[in-house]
Parts: sequence; C-alpha cells; structure tokens
Amino acid sequence: MPLNWDTTTVEYFKNNPDELWVDNDLNVETKSLVFGTMSVGIGHITEKNYLDFYARWKVLEKMDPSFYLYSTFIDSQKMYHHLTVDVVKKHIGLATNVGYESNTKWAERMSRNRFSNNLTKNQINAYITVFKHEAMEKE
Repeated sequence: MPLNWDTTTVEYFKNNPDELWVDNDLNVETKSLVFGTMSVGIGHITEKNYLDFYARWKVLEKMDPSFYLYSTFIDSQKMYHHLTVDVVKKHIGLATNVGYESNTKWAERMSRNRFSNNLTKNQINAYITVFKHEAMEKE
C-alpha cells in the first residue's frame, strides 16, 4: 500500500506556502515526518496528539542513534538534526494514511524491535511519559 500524505490542513503551510517545497521536493522536515508516521504509529498530527508523536519519536532516537530528523553537511562534516517539539507543532494538521496505534500497542511493537535495546513495553511507556513532560516544560 502506498504512503499517502496531505498538508492542506497544516496552518503553518497555509501561512508560509513557499516553505512546503524545496527544489520540487517536499522540504526535509515535512518529508521526514511523513515517513516517520509509520515508525511512530500516528498517521495524523493533531493538537491533541502532537506530544505523543514527539515522545514516540524521541523514544526511537533513544533506541536507535541512527534515527534522526535529517542530516546536512557543513564544511564536509555531517551534522544530525533531531526532532524538536516546535517542528512537530509546526506540522499540526499533517495527515497520512498510517493508522493510529495506542501507546500500549506501539510500546509492545517497539519492545520486539531489533533496536529496542531490550527495553520492555513498560519501560518504553515510561520513556513516552518522560519525553512528553520534558516537551511540556519547554513550552
């Protein structure tokens, strides 16, 4: 099944339409989030779930150091850019055809992942809670 996405309800791009596309391609932040919806098990970023999206992404970063938003080269040195809560908030309204997994189901799936570092689903759920609280404190 193809991955379909829609940005028509993303307020940020309604106000900044020139930032959605770069050189005839979706900008790197948005493209990463579109593909990331499959990993985090949340297909539509909303005001209600953006902290869950962010927290699950941060869990994936913790489990697998090669999981990051995007990379760039600065003076031939590779720089890794990690997800921030501001990037997720900017994309509220982004929708894909990825289904929603509850935190419990997602944590269970991730605990079976080869990158899980032997984290249990309870530990993964605890990290979700920690990362959500950290994000709320930054707001």
